[in-house]
Amino acid sequence: MNPQDARLPAGKLLALFAGLALAASPHVERLPMWVNGWLALFLALRVWIAVSARALPHRAWLIVLAIGGAIGVFLTFRTIFGRDAGVTLLVLLMSLKLLELKVMRDIFVVVYLAYFLALTNFFYSQTMPTALLMFVTVLLISASLVSFNDTTRRLRDCLRTAGVLLLQASPVMLLLFFLF
Repeated sequence: MNPQDARLPAGKLLALFAGLALAASPHVERLPMWVNGWLALFLALRVWIAVSARALPHRAWLIVLAIGGAIGVFLTFRTIFGRDAGVTLLVLLMSLKLLELKVMRDIFVVVYLAYFLALTNFFYSQTMPTALLMFVTVLLISASLVSFNDTTRRLRDCLRTAGVLLLQASPVMLLLFFLF
């Protein structure tokens, strides 16, 4: 086992991965099939690495995959700009970031990417079911962030803390919603 991987407990990583899967799940029907396969493969690979305490892939592989993914997005959409190509690129690069998750700094990057990916769901749908799913997603991602910052707490307590934080933030959220 890599000594740096010992800093990231598998149970807490699985909660984060569940939040990422929730954030990406509404995009599955809009993403090209090869991107869905890419996401499923790399998420499953990272879960396997976390559970079995295997070594992470070499950085050279990640660079090759990132370049290949960007080329694939360009060939699929004929651009890397715009809503659909941008969301696809975000999903691809977020899934690659999972394969280099070693330290807390990487956790913060993945959490921020997950928040941003959850936000992109509103580019396509602003319905109440989408809002409810994204609320649950943000709650789970926030709880995993709390759990990584306080390693002595159980996930249930972290969910409670994340719920309180989201409840406390709701007046500001509503104010910003109506102003902007």
